Amino acid sequence: MSGIYLAAGLSSRMKRPKLRLPLSPGAMLGSQALLALLNSAIKSWIVVHRSNDELEWLDAPELERACRTGQLHKQDSPLSAQGMSRSLRSGLEALLALYPHTDAVLIALADQPFVTARMAERLVEALEHNSTLDYAAYSDGSATMPPALLRATMFSALEELEGDQGARRLFATGKYKGAVLDLNGEQDFALHDIDDEDSLQAAIGVWNRRESDGHE
Repeated sequence: MSGIYLAAGLSSRMKRPKLRLPLSPGAMLGSQALLALLNSAIKSWIVVHRSNDELEWLDAPELERACRTGQLHKQDSPLSAQGMSRSLRSGLEALLALYPHTDAVLIALADQPFVTARMAERLVEALEHNSTLDYAAYSDGSATMPPALLRATMFSALEELEGDQGARRLFATGKYKGAVLDLNGEQDFALHDIDDEDSLQAAIGVWNRRESDGHE
């Protein structure tokens, strides 16, 4: 199993590059979920980014070490402005070129900074315990969403997505069998994605409260 970390083609109503924005000093928005996920069972990752992204948000010792050891690979997506589907396709093609026998891929979003390693582990467990499942994903109570783990049975369909379509589009078709997990002890904010200034300020508030409570 490997992972695609989407940092390109993320919809946003913000007028500034969001991934390098700080949640607190030294904690840039775009790197937080990746730092957590590298501690999960999924160790090999493709980071899909815009071609003009200077990648300051990847400046962390742990991520630099992961790049040196081959756990982390960077893949630019020159057509990311055409939508999420282009970024997914870039990531999947790069991943399969490196790991052609990949049997499942975890898709995570760089603007969901509260995703945890345990959330990834639960997705892996769901697929390991039921070989008939095509995917496992999370729900916020109204929609099925990333992070999501997809078997190779869905790879061709991922490559056929267009525009801003993502994995959610495939979940909604009913063609695939999946497990939809609730947060089950994770913080209510775990699936929060940052798409505008209000959601950024809310995330900063949660992040600072967690740090005050001694969260690692």
